[in-house]
Amino acid sequence: MCQDCTDKLLDGMDSQLKALEDECAEYRRMLDGLRKDRSTNSFFDVNASKIELNKLKGEEKMLRSELSQLEIEERELETQLNEEARRGAGVAKEDERLWRAFRDVSRKLLDLETDEQSAAAQLVYTRAQLDKLSKTNVFNLTFHIWHSGRFGTINGFRLGRLPDDQVEWNEINAAWGQTVLLLKSLAKRIDFQFTDYEPVPMGSASYVKCLSADAKDKELPLYCVGGYKFLGHPKFDSAMVIFLDCLRQLQSEIERNGGFHLPHAMQRDKIEDQGKEYSVKTQFNSEERWTKAMKCLLTNLKWALAWVASLQP
Repeated sequence: MCQDCTDKLLDGMDSQLKALEDECAEYRRMLDGLRKDRSTNSFFDVNASKIELNKLKGEEKMLRSELSQLEIEERELETQLNEEARRGAGVAKEDERLWRAFRDVSRKLLDLETDEQSAAAQLVYTRAQLDKLSKTNVFNLTFHIWHSGRFGTINGFRLGRLPDDQVEWNEINAAWGQTVLLLKSLAKRIDFQFTDYEPVPMGSASYVKCLSADAKDKELPLYCVGGYKFLGHPKFDSAMVIFLDCLRQLQSEIERNGGFHLPHAMQRDKIEDQGKEYSVKTQFNSEERWTKAMKCLLTNLKWALAWVASLQP
C-alpha cells in the first residue's frame, strides 16, 4: 500500500474514532442524567406504582359498576319513555277529541249568541212597535171622521143627501152603522151605560133598542131603504132623535168628568151651529138642513172621540 492511501486510511479511521468517542460521551451524559433523575424522582418507585395501579383498578371497578347501574337506569328510562310516548299518543287523541268538542260547543255558542242578538233586536223592535201602538189613537185609526164638501164623512161614507148630490141610501146606512159603532165603543171605553135606550151596531142595519117595558116600538131602525120624503120616515126619524139623546147623555158624562165641552149644543131633535138650529129629522126638513145636522153630529162625535182617546189606558 502506498503512502498516500495509508494516510487517507488513517485520516478516515481517525474521523470514525472521533465520532465514536463523541457518541460515547453523549451516551455517558444521558446515562448520568437518567441516574440522577432516578435518584431524585419517585416515578420509578415500584411499590408506589403498584399502589397507584391498585387504586386505579378499584376506581375502574367502581366506574364499571356505576356504568352497569346507569345502563339499567337507561333501560328503565327507555321503558318509561315508551310508556309516556304511548300515553302522549292517547293524550293527543283525547286533546284532538276535546278540541273538536270545544269547536262544536264554540259553534253552538256562536249560534246561540247570534240567536240571542236576533232575539234582542226583535225585542227592541217589538217594544218599539208596542210603544208606537200604545201611543196610537186606536179610535182615530178605526173611525176616521172628516168631511167631503158639505157632507160629514165617517170612514169614507157620506152621511146626508143634497138635491144636487143624491147619496145612495146604502152609503148613508153604512155611515150610520159606523156612527152607532163609534158611540157604543166610546161608551164602553169609559164604562158608561145609557138610560132608556141602547144603540145596537149592526152594520148597515143598525138600530136603537128601547129599554122601557111600556115602549110601543122596542127597536127603531137607524137605516132607511126609501127615497127622501117630505113627510120623512117616522121610525127612522125617531131612531135618529134617540141617537142624539144618547150622544147628549155621553156629552153630560164627559163634561161631568173632564170639563170638556162638545162644539155643538144638542137639545131634543135639534143640534146647534153658530146660533142656528138644525133638526136631525127628515120630516118637514130640507135635505140641506138635514145634511148640516148630520155633519154637526159627526163633529160632536169626533170631539168626544178625541177626549176619550186622551184618557190613560
